[in-house]
Amino acid sequence: YSVRMSLTSNSKLNAGDTVTVSVNLTSVNAGNGIDTITAELNYDTNVFEEISSSNFTASNGWKTPSYAASSKMLTVQKDSKVKSAETIFTISLKAKNSINTNSTTISLKEITASGGRITDGGTGDITVNNTSVTINKNQNATSNTENPTNNGNTNSGNCVYGRGFKAL
Repeated sequence: YSVRMSLTSNSKLNAGDTVTVSVNLTSVNAGNGIDTITAELNYDTNVFEEISSSNFTASNGWKTPSYAASSKMLTVQKDSKVKSAETIFTISLKAKNSINTNSTTISLKEITASGGRITDGGTGDITVNNTSVTINKNQNATSNTENPTNNGNTNSGNCVYGRGFKAL
């Protein structure tokens, strides 16, 4: 199984303005599909005001993400399985009134997608690529996606095995 994601934005970085970042599934190759994603959200608190769950807007039937500022972890779920690319949610980040930088990066790391437990016919946990977007003052935002970490599995590099086997 493999799932790929990206962060995109059309925003520029200006003091006091709101930057909008889209969180996207770019490819889903995961059996019956996925319905849960967890990730660590990183952004510069010297540039942006602290965010909470109210900064997220769900898309395409996904629920609004739950977000724990203390751990920077977010979880988002959908009541149906997703098998293709789509926008999951957007994040609105308000730039502070005095910022001393021309660019800043927002990233998602430690991303895991799931389509349920393997014992129930689901995908188990799927390791997803880290992704980021750099917001600039004077030029368009640039997106970056990394390759998923291998976790020692030489078959696909994208699946995490051993999370439950179906009894025969």
